[in-house]
Amino acid sequence: MTEISTAVGEAMGKWIRGLIYPGVAGAIIAILLTYMQLLKTNPTAGTDLLKGWGPGFVLGLLALVVVGVFLDKMVDAQRAGVEAQQKVAVALTQLAERDDRDRDRMVTETQYMAQRMDQTHALVTSVSAQLSRIEMKLGTKSTGD
Repeated sequence: MTEISTAVGEAMGKWIRGLIYPGVAGAIIAILLTYMQLLKTNPTAGTDLLKGWGPGFVLGLLALVVVGVFLDKMVDAQRAGVEAQQKVAVALTQLAERDDRDRDRMVTETQYMAQRMDQTHALVTSVSAQLSRIEMKLGTKSTGD
């Protein structure tokens, strides 16, 4: 579900950016072209208009463009960071699963070895008992001869 919501959020973000950035850029260009036309036709009115708006307006427009580009790059960097964190989480999960499988295999092998050791011990005990009986029979025959 989170993959779908992430995909929808990214698509909407691209769509909104696709509308806002050209719209803002178009508005800035329209204002600048209109102002340039005003300066050509009536330089006095153009100067008065610039004085009325002040240099803060022009600097503000420039700041909006710079901040918009900066924020766009920050969003892309954040997205890349989130994708990297998701990849790390998947890798760690796979590593943990592999470690669990290895541990389970080692437990199974250890149990098998323990069973084989018990069987070997029982066999050695049985052989030892048989050797003891053989020694007693041989000892009895050799002493009885």
